[in-house]
Amino acid sequence: MTESLSAPSRATSAGAVPDVEAHAALLDAFALQIADVLGPLVPASEPVALLDSPLTPNVGDSMIWLGTLAYLERRGLRPTYTCTNRTFSPDTLARRIGRGTILLSGGGNFGDLYPDHQEFREEIVTRFPNHRVVQLPQSIHFESQEALAATGRVLDRHRDFTLLVRDQSSFDVAHRAFRSPAILCPDMSLALGPIERPEPTTDVVWLAREDKEAHEAHEPVASVPSGVVRLDWMSDDLSSRIALYRRLVPMLAHRAWLRGALHGLMSHEGDAVARASVARGVRLLGQGRAVVTTRLHGHLLACCSASVTCCSTTATARCTAHTTRGRTRRRSSSWPTTRARRSPARWRSPRPNAPSRPLRRSVPPRAPRQAGPLHGPRSAPPRSRRSCPRSRSPAS
Repeated sequence: MTESLSAPSRATSAGAVPDVEAHAALLDAFALQIADVLGPLVPASEPVALLDSPLTPNVGDSMIWLGTLAYLERRGLRPTYTCTNRTFSPDTLARRIGRGTILLSGGGNFGDLYPDHQEFREEIVTRFPNHRVVQLPQSIHFESQEALAATGRVLDRHRDFTLLVRDQSSFDVAHRAFRSPAILCPDMSLALGPIERPEPTTDVVWLAREDKEAHEAHEPVASVPSGVVRLDWMSDDLSSRIALYRRLVPMLAHRAWLRGALHGLMSHEGDAVARASVARGVRLLGQGRAVVTTRLHGHLLACCSASVTCCSTTATARCTAHTTRGRTRRRSSSWPTTRARRSPARWRSPRPNAPSRPLRRSVPPRAPRQAGPLHGPRSAPPRSRRSCPRSRSPAS
């Protein structure tokens, strides 16, 4: 079953025509909500690092990365350090970040489906216990309850970790399993704003994911109707620049001594490859007058480019989870169009009817825990954040 989730469209003799102004207003509302959530968490006066840049040809990962850079640029911030999960240099990060904030890129890899990213995330939290660490909007999916509990133990030991999630089900999981603050926030790709799209050449583009999150087997290519182009976007363009970057990353994964020296080059090339990836996605989806997709970022890219779009669920239900709440308030989105001080309290609190509270108090106070091998003996509950300011020194 599919659901129409884009901004309002106008019906004409030629078919549905997207309302460009409605799309622009929708993107402005998302941008305001992102700014309201991240503003108190990312001080403009301190350095910021952005970790876990995309390594795969998945356009959605590149959209998230570029959306985050766009948000930081609007704040007058430029990351002092960026890396992938395979080119990370802890010494370089500690030297460049100083007393600043560490941002972990958003997406859908929080959980045990993508262990490389999860292990990297937990490594950062463990190595830098005295820095503020903000996990940008993620979807949470664990197949194993043991893995979920193990992640909770790692996160709960950190003094200043904040988890942003992009759907209600992930928020519920985070509230039950972790003691760290969890806050709902739109996907960072929506900070890209409006994107110009090419002139369509066919009726429908069917962007059907074919990875391990695919919901079911697809119909044979021969059964795709005339006027419908079916594709996925997990293949790079043939470019020497992209090919060089893809080769350098695994080389640096086994040569840690080179990572600091090549950091500037890899950061610059990684951003360029991400821009090329998003341009490829716009070109692919722009072929169709309408887009049908099981990919969340297929839907979001269509929204950014003012395309008529329809999405259906995947195995992890991301595509509909991020967007279907909007039908209760407006056709396309449930994210408020006003500033946070007037936004619904349920976006800030685990209880739907609770009054608004400051961001850092969005979860119940910590309860005392029993002594154990991971935490050591405790004779009293930990002090509140107000009475225990975080240290600014980098981790050793």
